[in-house]
Amino acid sequence: MEQFTTQGVEACEKVLTENVPFEEKMERVFELQRSLAALMTQEFLKSVVWSDPDNQNVSREIFQKKTLPFLQRFLDQGKREGIINPSITWEALMAYTSALASIKLQPDYLKSSEEHKQAIDRLFYYGLIGK
Repeated sequence: MEQFTTQGVEACEKVLTENVPFEEKMERVFELQRSLAALMTQEFLKSVVWSDPDNQNVSREIFQKKTLPFLQRFLDQGKREGIINPSITWEALMAYTSALASIKLQPDYLKSSEEHKQAIDRLFYYGLIGK
């Protein structure tokens, strides 16, 4: 689980260093996250992550040490390039991310159609664009 999550964050980090427009970086991160999410089933999440306290601790640690710093760099880079609204604060992004996580942890979410999942993700990523 730790290796799987770490590799996902590292792949997203690599995208941030690419010399392409930020919109393309957003699309690539979006696709990476969709690919990773497709590998996780509800049963996997229940059995491996949430039922084992050690895995819960590892997940929290990865989120704190890798995912949050990535999100901060992602937000900052998007603001610098004029793609993400500069008035969006780190705190607002964290609240928004928390809301998205609660949606994705609902039992019906993983059973929903790919269109629905993509729409939720697109709303998250592309709802940040604009002024």
